[in-house]
Amino acid sequence: MRRIDLRRGGSMIYVIMLMTMFVILSTGFLYMSRYSLEAVLQNRSYMEAQAAAKMIHQSYCLDVSNGSSAAMNRIWEEFEEDCLSLAGRRGAEELTEALEALEYRANGYGETGDLAVEMVLTARPGRGEATVDTQVTRHGYTFRLGAEIRFDDAEGEVLIIPLPQEDEQGEDGAQDEGEPDSGLESDEVAPDSVLESDEVAPDSGLESDEVAPDSVPESDAEPTDNAPAPDAEDPQAAVPDSLHFNMQGLGVYRYYEGGRSR
Repeated sequence: MRRIDLRRGGSMIYVIMLMTMFVILSTGFLYMSRYSLEAVLQNRSYMEAQAAAKMIHQSYCLDVSNGSSAAMNRIWEEFEEDCLSLAGRRGAEELTEALEALEYRANGYGETGDLAVEMVLTARPGRGEATVDTQVTRHGYTFRLGAEIRFDDAEGEVLIIPLPQEDEQGEDGAQDEGEPDSGLESDEVAPDSVLESDEVAPDSGLESDEVAPDSVPESDAEPTDNAPAPDAEDPQAAVPDSLHFNMQGLGVYRYYEGGRSR
């Protein structure tokens, strides 16, 4: 009988163990590659969903700020109607406080494919501010975004609400009726006030047709510097008092983000 060489069997076991380790490492590498690929795909889906959410949110906020939003324009129309209805029954200070307390809200929802968008626009035109809350769902991810908008563009479109004016006819009538009564009729002349055209003042020594040497006719006389200038009418006095509300902003004042869930 031939003897078994133990060295040959040991080499075979070494080879088998080496192959087993190679298979285990290869399998682990495949699983790691698959996991990494899934993570990359999930991260890509997340980034796409986040980019879409921010783009939709920021685009709508800019529309609200520059006056291109149909929902915000309807709010301005409702605010103008409320202003006109309240202006006739309140004073300026009370009207301003009432308008600052007014709040309007518009909701919107849209869905297409795996994209769903819900927006809430809350506006306080009397204070010149608005907020936009947006919730976007895509690829299974939900993003909640917000923004604060201030209508501070003085060169943009302006809403003017005229304030009610007090009736001044009664005061004018009182001034006309309050003039002192001279006690003379329209054709009568006060005894010592004016001389007739043909009479001459006792101490003048001039006849009615003569002119004093040093006097100047009124038509040729030049106004002196000390003469009072006629009262100039203030152009703002003729403009009635009114309230002004800026309808556009210089951009989005502040963005903020909420949590996300899946």
